Amino acid sequence: MTPVQDYLSRRFARPVMVRQRLEACLGWMPRVARAGCHRWLWQWPLRHMRSIPAGIDISPLENGGWRVLSGKRHVSDCVSFADWIGGIDAPLSIVATGPSARDYPWEQLRNGERRILGVNGAPSFLREVGVKADAWLISDDTFLPAAARHFTNASGVPLATTVSAAAWLARNSPSELTNRRVTLLERVNQWHGIPSLPISELIEMNGRSGSPFVFPLGEDAKSKVGWSHFPEYGIFSGCTVVFAALQIAVALGAKDIEIIGMDLSDTGRVYDEGGTPQPSELSEQYDRYILPAFELMRGALEGSGVRIRNVSKVCPLPPLF
Repeated sequence: MTPVQDYLSRRFARPVMVRQRLEACLGWMPRVARAGCHRWLWQWPLRHMRSIPAGIDISPLENGGWRVLSGKRHVSDCVSFADWIGGIDAPLSIVATGPSARDYPWEQLRNGERRILGVNGAPSFLREVGVKADAWLISDDTFLPAAARHFTNASGVPLATTVSAAAWLARNSPSELTNRRVTLLERVNQWHGIPSLPISELIEMNGRSGSPFVFPLGEDAKSKVGWSHFPEYGIFSGCTVVFAALQIAVALGAKDIEIIGMDLSDTGRVYDEGGTPQPSELSEQYDRYILPAFELMRGALEGSGVRIRNVSKVCPLPPLF
């Protein structure tokens, strides 16, 4: 067992359990006071636990999966990353939702020669063009409140999502965890039930573990820039869901990867968003997080045989591989 694996095995030690028990006793409080106590209880190094509401229990299983409970009601046993969709030994298309996705020749994907990983709202657009995703990724729980129709268009599609997103679904739409194959992901150093580590300790532990993670030269306490060779141990966000999808795809064995609809602009999405479009901060995050994350990825995958191409003609990123 590596030091990283050992640390991940220490979930829900006394500091976490005490806070959970205290929070369970706060139900009598007015909502505003309860929210203040919630923030106070879950301060750094456990601040990432704030996204898990009281009454939702997500705990690891011995097989690498997760059990999700809402109160005492069993919602789902999520599978391990290794058991989610198996390996990817065929060409892969990652489908994002930028407007350039309309320019793609979709008849090429109707013959089943490429596997399809949709991200965020992609299932709705894919249904419009007559294609169904083989797998689906949602890496940001803030996307979920407006995602009901996307779930309708992705019935039964295996889902990879974050622990915090699973907590939201367990409270608001539990059937979406029950009626599909789900695996849960965590952000590096924001692991569920474990305190975050100072960055120097994290990098030292990573080195002693064979470097499953690649870190930038500068500090990034929120694990936005970096690369994970083992998504089952954690991912880096890259501030775009496609970056999380790439870590998953490469870890599952994909070698020939194309990215459709990754425009990295604030010009809207390829599907109709109605009267209240979800805000985008891609242009604000591009220079600070997105571009450095993709540049680091290029170095992390050098010599791996992986080939990644972005077919968007409007994306500001330089060519990938």
